[in-house]
Amino acid sequence: DQSRRRRGIATVNARWDNRAAVLLGDYFYSKALAQAAKCGNGVVRILAELVECLVAGECGQWKAIDNLALSEEEYYQMIEMKTARFIAICCRLGALAGKAPAKLQEALAAYGRNLGMAYQIRDDILDLLGDEQTTGKPKFADLSNGNITLPVIHALAAGRYRDELARLLKARNGSEEICRLLHEGGSIKYTLARVKKYVQLAKECLQPLPKGPGYESLCRIADLTELRMN
Repeated sequence: DQSRRRRGIATVNARWDNRAAVLLGDYFYSKALAQAAKCGNGVVRILAELVECLVAGECGQWKAIDNLALSEEEYYQMIEMKTARFIAICCRLGALAGKAPAKLQEALAAYGRNLGMAYQIRDDILDLLGDEQTTGKPKFADLSNGNITLPVIHALAAGRYRDELARLLKARNGSEEICRLLHEGGSIKYTLARVKKYVQLAKECLQPLPKGPGYESLCRIADLTELRMN
């Protein structure tokens, strides 16, 4: 996405170039699959399907740039294919490695999916409200890149500031003004409520797990996702 900083550190793209970043990403994928081949249990197949899904999700996001008609449902499908699916598979593989029964593997995968949805939606909020020193990446990056996120989708659908928002979004400027309109129209509040909903769903998915330190840690991770500032 050509970001210059992530987690407060210069990206590969910033230090070298976009080609180096893409090639390094390809290398990491190949190394991950090579390691997975040593595990058995269908891990390579699961990871290969994940990579396919991530690429499809990234293509979907690319196609959605500057698409002011993007629906909330289309947005959810897009983030499900990227962040949510990625975290779901991580949780499933952890359960698989621990030889958990199929029921718990499914429960943890569902937990990861909902956690991923909450994480990405919270990320949309941080792009608008976060502090650059804390988040480690530029504020308003989504707006600058034409990425249509949930607060914007909600505001456009509500219609109260639709024309003004559309004008600002198409021009890719006036980020502070856009943020003000999102606040006044209730879109920030709405988006925060969606984060809370997915966090709650994630914790509900943990009910089949035995209660103990592991269960408590996973609940805590979900709670921290709702409150995270970076």
